[in-house]
Amino acid sequence: MSSAQRPEDPRLFIHSLRNYVLGPIRTAVDIASADRSELVAEQDAFRKFIRRVGKLEPEPAAASRRMPVSDTESRSDEARAVYEETVLAVEHYQTIYDESLVENATAELGTDAAEVLSADTGLNLTPVAKSLVINRAQQRVEARKSVLASIAAEQESLERHRERMRGLVDGLTGTVVPKWYQEQFETEIATVLSRRQEYLHRQRDGRDPHELCMYLYKERDWRYPVLTSVTRLCEATVANPSSSLD
Repeated sequence: MSSAQRPEDPRLFIHSLRNYVLGPIRTAVDIASADRSELVAEQDAFRKFIRRVGKLEPEPAAASRRMPVSDTESRSDEARAVYEETVLAVEHYQTIYDESLVENATAELGTDAAEVLSADTGLNLTPVAKSLVINRAQQRVEARKSVLASIAAEQESLERHRERMRGLVDGLTGTVVPKWYQEQFETEIATVLSRRQEYLHRQRDGRDPHELCMYLYKERDWRYPVLTSVTRLCEATVANPSSSLD
């Protein structure tokens, strides 16, 4: 091998190759972990919202709207304050959402429930309105539970393939794959690709893993981290049946 193919310190080469090949998977694991943390925080916030609104005494059903002028804080005002102190108070809210209360409540709970929390509609927190708001908030908890399960499965898949890819890199001493290692090398790559494809084609609770990849990695220049890592490894290495390391 030439000096370009085999650096004086093989450990330095392997370290550089490992970082290059495993970079997309490591980044993907970090993205999945961060997204899970954010979703858990949002889920907890909605649970707190549900508990606190559940303790509010609803206003009479006969008065669905407040009087035009009132110095008394209504239950809707209190529910709105609770939404601000829970759902809108998650640490990443401004960075990820940066919406007004009504915009966020409309997206999360629906227009009718958001109107109960709006300061402009004058709606009271009647028993029906209270039940509507709580039920919609519970749906958001359940929706995040489903997404969290999908992201956990993605993270587990990534971590398994990261170990396999690390093993492939660590079996090299340069850019040339020696003849004695070629069959094992190709078999391991085929296994990684096959198992990752099997995972991506498996539906979970009606969720498509391909859509999850689009969602998680939308800000990267790749959407399939494992495939990208395999491609990088194949592009960085060549077979040499006549290698002196046979």
